[in-house]
Amino acid sequence: MRWSKVGRAQGVVIELIGDSWFAYSARSGETHLLNDSSAALLECLPAGAERLPVEVFAELSVNVGMSVAELESASEGCWDTLRDAGLICFLPCG
Repeated sequence: MRWSKVGRAQGVVIELIGDSWFAYSARSGETHLLNDSSAALLECLPAGAERLPVEVFAELSVNVGMSVAELESASEGCWDTLRDAGLICFLPCG
């Protein structure tokens, strides 16, 4: 990865409505429909917190009973999608 930490963007709220996950960005005024993997990642990023991806995967591993490696594979592409939607931000390495 080219970044070390990730955080939820300011003003992002995530909600389960019926069987679907949605994220609202106060900054853009947009609401996004999330797949389960993206919703799980976003839920592990509390507002104002910055976490290493491995910390997010470790928390999810306990909650869903999958290994960290399985979660990394299952979430491939989710980070970039969340970033492109303005829901998370990456903090550069070093």
